Amino acid sequence: MVPRPARAVRSFRWLLAAFSLLILGACKSPLGADSPLTTLVPVSTQGRAIYHQFVVVCIISTLVLALVLCLVAWVLLHYRGQPGDPEPEQVSNNRKLEILWTSIPILILLGLFVYMFHTMRTVDANQANPIVITVIGHQWWWEYRYSGQGFDTASEVHIPVNTPVTLKITSDDVIHSFWVPQLGWKQDAIPGRTNTMNLTVTRAGTFDGTCAEFCGTEHAWMRIRVIAQPLDQFNAWVAQQKQPAVQPATALERQGQQIFQSNPCASCHVGSNTAPNLTHFGSREWIGSGVLDNTPQNLARWINHVKQVKPGALMPSFNFTQSELNALVAYLEGQK
Repeated sequence: MVPRPARAVRSFRWLLAAFSLLILGACKSPLGADSPLTTLVPVSTQGRAIYHQFVVVCIISTLVLALVLCLVAWVLLHYRGQPGDPEPEQVSNNRKLEILWTSIPILILLGLFVYMFHTMRTVDANQANPIVITVIGHQWWWEYRYSGQGFDTASEVHIPVNTPVTLKITSDDVIHSFWVPQLGWKQDAIPGRTNTMNLTVTRAGTFDGTCAEFCGTEHAWMRIRVIAQPLDQFNAWVAQQKQPAVQPATALERQGQQIFQSNPCASCHVGSNTAPNLTHFGSREWIGSGVLDNTPQNLARWINHVKQVKPGALMPSFNFTQSELNALVAYLEGQK
């Protein structure tokens, strides 16, 4: 039999381990220094409405729990028995008490229902003259089509601050889920169906998210990056994205363009929805939907060793020589 002190030490260790997990779970996301994966720092009007309801529910639940615990403690202390006490009088059918403890929870739940209905109307309300962006989930990356603007992009989506935005979310293959916690809630991307997310982001910044529906081998590396910008910066970005592909400026870049066009790269990345549009690839922050930062070294590694970097990716690995790889990287990074 284990001695009591040993059992106490073992129990303390388990409690310490559990507490450590809670502390580590509260650490900031590694995705970005200013982008924790938390719904407790909402940056949209709709997200704040959801957060406020969460706070109200937590406060009411805490007050109810505190009241119940206090009543239980009072009953235990006030009516505790002593040795030799007679059997206490049995009480039943207290109609006033039964009506009281039935009506109070009903009123609380009714109030929360009305508040929830108000929150749902705020989140789902149509917005006047929104910027419409079609979000398409692929295995394993996100495509963003700017309806009415005439261009599409991948990996990261830019939106203006304090401007209504409507995301029309769907999928090209299996069920995905678009989730950026600081926007407030998630929305499923389902093949053959379009779900709508209305947003008004009120703070500029970079906000990261992820696919929240298991969708295959590289589900964990199907990241989302939302870049919220002041309206003038967003308009400048839109104007840049509308520009045609940048023509190579150096001999090395022209060699890279020739390699790109003469290999299977162009068949997937140009005029096709099977792979991301690379027209302005050099201005993006990520490679492979968040698996690597967009640097020349990482791009070279991605091109020749994609199956090692992101196992399960549909893009084939290539075997370019170092000189060919240098030219191809120079060409793609020059696409600003």
